[in-house]
Amino acid sequence: MDTHKMKQALAYSALTLSLLAMGASPALAESSAHQHGIAELNLVQQGQDLEIEFSSPLANIIGFEHQPETADQIKAYQAAVTAYKASTPFSFSGASCKLTGQDVEFPFELESHQHQDDHDKHEHHDKHEHHDEHEHHDKHEHHDEHEHHDHSQHSNLIAHYQFSCSGPVSAIETQLFSVMPQLETIKVQWFIDSSQGGSELSKQATELTLN
Repeated sequence: MDTHKMKQALAYSALTLSLLAMGASPALAESSAHQHGIAELNLVQQGQDLEIEFSSPLANIIGFEHQPETADQIKAYQAAVTAYKASTPFSFSGASCKLTGQDVEFPFELESHQHQDDHDKHEHHDKHEHHDEHEHHDKHEHHDEHEHHDHSQHSNLIAHYQFSCSGPVSAIETQLFSVMPQLETIKVQWFIDSSQGGSELSKQATELTLN
């Protein structure tokens, strides 16, 4: 496992253990059903350490969840990645918080995909010279299978954030709706020391009081 994935796994494990240790059911520590327009946010604060896990279907930010293929899709994906990573997703009330760690995971690596595309095109060209009719038939079958795969595929954006805060936070506000056009609702579960609760954020209500 590379360093990036290891950090993500450790961050997720720490948050999950915190949720369970503070009395949450195992179901709350896991993502719920994949629903477009809806994202999930878990917040845990123990002492000065505050951690947030955010999970959203990729469709909420770019409108689709399959591997970007066309020039327009690649451009949209790259723009979404850039906009999200450049954003300041959260602000807090009741305490001063400093971001100490951030791990944002998008599902696709475009460079490796492009290399595979070039490889596939080269293979198709070589086979086409010897098996024209057969290749055309196979290509049609592959296209049908690929289309079916695109419609059924689920892909998520997953992000972890760690903050150091001067005290317990009393409210959280998010700017995620401005960078995720199709996001409608964020389901929030929060645990601060011995208190816990759940609520929702929306485009009309981007701030949540934690009490």
